[in-house]
Amino acid sequence: MNKFKKYLPYLIVFTFFLIITTLSPIVGDDWNNYLIGKKGIYKSFTNAVLYYNTWEGRFIGRILINILTYNKIIWNIINSFVVTSIIYLIINIMKPKNKKTTFLLLFILFLGINPETFAQTIMWIAGSITYLFVIPLFLLYMKLILSEKYKEKNIAITLFLSILNIIIPMFIEHIGVLFVIFNLFILITNYIKNKKIDKILLLYLFISTLSIISMLISPGQLNRIKIDHSTYSTLNIFQKINHNIPVFLEFTYLYNPLTIITTSIANIILINKIKTKKIPLLIYITIIPLILELLYVTGIRVSELVNIKINDINTYNREIKIRGKGSKERIVIY
Repeated sequence: MNKFKKYLPYLIVFTFFLIITTLSPIVGDDWNNYLIGKKGIYKSFTNAVLYYNTWEGRFIGRILINILTYNKIIWNIINSFVVTSIIYLIINIMKPKNKKTTFLLLFILFLGINPETFAQTIMWIAGSITYLFVIPLFLLYMKLILSEKYKEKNIAITLFLSILNIIIPMFIEHIGVLFVIFNLFILITNYIKNKKIDKILLLYLFISTLSIISMLISPGQLNRIKIDHSTYSTLNIFQKINHNIPVFLEFTYLYNPLTIITTSIANIILINKIKTKKIPLLIYITIIPLILELLYVTGIRVSELVNIKINDINTYNREIKIRGKGSKERIVIY
């Protein structure tokens, strides 16, 4: 009975998301993925190989998209479990004193996600598989590594973590890069602590690095960059940073007002426990984000405040798409 009470909140979250995903229809390019999945698992794999060579390096994600779009009932269940497991793993890793409050806060934060983001990362099949499915895998890997379960002389655990190092980087590029950086960070901190290199951690770093490289240099990935981001790919590193400043500000501080408010409250609580100068931290961590959020709510966008131009292109757009062939390129700004 105690275990039932313990997991009842997670069952409620699972049921809630199962209901709304069941009610959501197949939309957009999911219909093309549906037709691929309809032809069977073999076709789903061969299509992923085709995409790897022609359009993208997200091999693992593409396989799941093809299979689960056709089998939407299975996706409904898995997607609901993914959201629930993210909340569970965060609490399990954090080990907060008040688990009930933390659980409620995390659930509210999920519901408070920007509607556009919520639709594209939770309700859209391809989006959820690409952006969401990888998160609980990353959190599970993090939990096992931080708890040093990887040190156990267990072939099954080593094999399982090795598989995670192969598949996690091949869902989405930024998570793959972050995953490799995490492995490197853990290896370095472990070396500083124990004064020797952990061979297992080194192995995981090696595997994850190979995995992300195989994704980033795939023929499909390089071809997609040339077609979808031809103008952006010609910029140097500093121009790319300048291009992404307004986008970073908007997606980090403005699209999720509830997240900004809750994190600001949490930061104030943490800062109050610091004995050193608090005012600079309070301004940087709480005041600035809240001001930016207020500007966004009142209709003033950061992209209108930060006017950076690169190669005569106004770069506060969210995405630059190049359309047309042969003659002069036409730049469409969204």
